[in-house]
Amino acid sequence: SGRFQVWSITWKDVHGFPGNTSKPVKDPFYTVSSRASRMMMSNIEALDGHGPAFFAKAHEKDVLSLFLQSLFFPGEASMDKWRKYARYRAMMLLSPDSLAAQAGSAGHREALRSSFRSYLPEWAAEMLLEKGRVPSVADQGASRFCYSIDVPGMGKDKEDSLRLALFLDDRDEMEEPDWRAFLRAMNIFQFIEGVSFFTSSGVESGEYGMLKPVGETSAVPGRTLAGAQEDDRLWKEALDLLLDPEGLESVFAQLQEKKWPAPVVGYDFPGDGGTVLAQAEVAWPMKKIALLSKNGMEDASAFDSAGWRVLPLDDIRNGKASALFSTESQEKEAEQL
Repeated sequence: SGRFQVWSITWKDVHGFPGNTSKPVKDPFYTVSSRASRMMMSNIEALDGHGPAFFAKAHEKDVLSLFLQSLFFPGEASMDKWRKYARYRAMMLLSPDSLAAQAGSAGHREALRSSFRSYLPEWAAEMLLEKGRVPSVADQGASRFCYSIDVPGMGKDKEDSLRLALFLDDRDEMEEPDWRAFLRAMNIFQFIEGVSFFTSSGVESGEYGMLKPVGETSAVPGRTLAGAQEDDRLWKEALDLLLDPEGLESVFAQLQEKKWPAPVVGYDFPGDGGTVLAQAEVAWPMKKIALLSKNGMEDASAFDSAGWRVLPLDDIRNGKASALFSTESQEKEAEQL
């Protein structure tokens, strides 16, 4: 749904905590051996800004430390920063030169089509091989990273420009480090929209068939794996959480029809040190759109300074979703400049 994160933590992660946190962890999917990976590391370091090196040192932290810090330090837990961190980490494993060569190779695409179908659900393979995107693969031990990249969109950090499927080959007797590495990967890469995780045993038994995205929303798989019923539930939940939902039911219906994600109701805009700089009655953090109540318009400047678009909630009531569609159109036009 995009509203929750799931962390996989084992007994070994808990045992001895926090006494075992001083020793750096060896992340099996972290590398700075190539020019591309070093460039991605520079991007990761930039996520910390002038604050402590959190993301720059995340590959040295144990899973439980990462989980706890994501809960108790809102500045570090910014979903947008986690998303960017996960994307940069994923791209560390790819070679730009190889991607450039693969982009125009019909033979490479057909070879991957055959390969993907041998270890991924058919719907996942087709999603990765969508026309206009560049597919690629990186093997890391028992794990395989399957990519689908919209190259122009990646440069603009657009949603769905990176699709990622992680596959674990568990057919042979698995070593514990392979399982723990895969679970760590699930924790880190879950923040990428459109990510999916598979095991060979699960694919062979057909466990993932029911997760196939349906309808027009299949373009953004991370939003649709829960299906249309889950989407309906999230929109209804958002409406029920509003203190004054009058006039907004039809607006929400229009937005849902246009494939918008369900909003966050009662959104706290985080600042440095865990402070709350502002609050929005309704917000779409990924779109950077906030709806403020009449009494909350004093917080508009905090959102404005962070590049958000702010609209009075009362202006949106009674079916006036057109203002939100106009706001999104302006954002897309700005991206193209």
